[in-house]
Amino acid sequence: MIFNSYPISHTSHIVSFQSTIDQLWSIHLTFNTIVLIAILSRDVENNVDENNDSKQNESWAIALSILSFILSLIFTIVNILPKYRTILIENNPKVEGIIIVILTIFWITLVAIVSSPTSGLAVYDDGAVYLANLYYFTWSAFIMCVILGSFYVEDRFQVQIHSHLRGSQNQNQNVVNYSNSNDSNDDGSGPSSPSSTQPPQGLVKANTKIDSFIFWTACMVSSLIVMGTSADIYNRNCEVAVEFKPQPFCGRSVFAITTGTIGVVFSLVMIIMKISIGITPFLMELGIAGILFILYCLEIVSVTAQQGPGAPLGNLYYFSWISFFCIFGVGKCCYEDYVSIVETSELEFQQQREMRGQRHNDVNGHLYGSAPGGNGPLPSLEQMSSSDDEEIQLPGIIVSSTSTSL
Repeated sequence: MIFNSYPISHTSHIVSFQSTIDQLWSIHLTFNTIVLIAILSRDVENNVDENNDSKQNESWAIALSILSFILSLIFTIVNILPKYRTILIENNPKVEGIIIVILTIFWITLVAIVSSPTSGLAVYDDGAVYLANLYYFTWSAFIMCVILGSFYVEDRFQVQIHSHLRGSQNQNQNVVNYSNSNDSNDDGSGPSSPSSTQPPQGLVKANTKIDSFIFWTACMVSSLIVMGTSADIYNRNCEVAVEFKPQPFCGRSVFAITTGTIGVVFSLVMIIMKISIGITPFLMELGIAGILFILYCLEIVSVTAQQGPGAPLGNLYYFSWISFFCIFGVGKCCYEDYVSIVETSELEFQQQREMRGQRHNDVNGHLYGSAPGGNGPLPSLEQMSSSDDEEIQLPGIIVSSTSTSL
């Protein structure tokens, strides 16, 4: 059978995929509800700098969260009921994609309103979080929109996104098992039929480079947030005369801006190369990851320290650590690629040795097979050349180092 090494059938995969979509919409609705309740129950007295801009931002946050709640509720119900799912989603697949894009725009705006220190909805002026539910669940709802979008792209355009998150060892093992399963049928009678020799879609094409692509994408986003947040902190606290700039606070803010900018540029270069040519030079990727790893180590030590701009638990603190772990993930992918290359080279070398040995045995078998008349096997080339003085008696032929006579 072709699917001996494939875990699930096509039908069960579809059911599992749809069940996952249902769960994601339900989770997004839950997060949306928590955010809406947190905004409506927000105590403005906790923020002494409440002003007209903050009140306007709060109005926008309430409006966007209500609209998002309505859309999430509708699609959660539609995905649960098969009849309406067929009418609204399966017959009109673009509708769900449009709604996901709209929700993503809503939650990008909500994240900016809620987590920006200037808005005063969930954080203080120094970036510290004082409304945990509003802050964390706003980010969680935004992340759920991104996940829903990735599932939609995978289902609509047959792009294997989530399979790339699995380890390269499992992918390689699946390919090996699949190739072995095509060698013979279940009864061992011989090769399987041509119709059954096609592997499951996305099984053979998966490789570890896509894993690092995901980490580079996450690093670019998190570095962009680090750059923007630290720039906002610098503008609010350090746009004064030199003698009045608080140090080392402002210097560390500049270092955070620099690190975030370098992270965005390097990550963008790697993403463009992977999209345009599909692969990147191993040493180049490893070198860039090493540079960013050192930079973010220094950035975390200096920025999240007591006198740093990222000391309060806020965007700068969290996304500095997220960027660090993304670079660590890139390094892990590079290590797995190196191990895979070494193992593949050793396997190919072993296969070449076995093939050369098999060809050598075949040549010996053809040239020096059984002697005519059933007098036993002929000697090999090594036996014939083992001694210059030794003569080897063949049927009707005498072979020596000096002459050959009949």
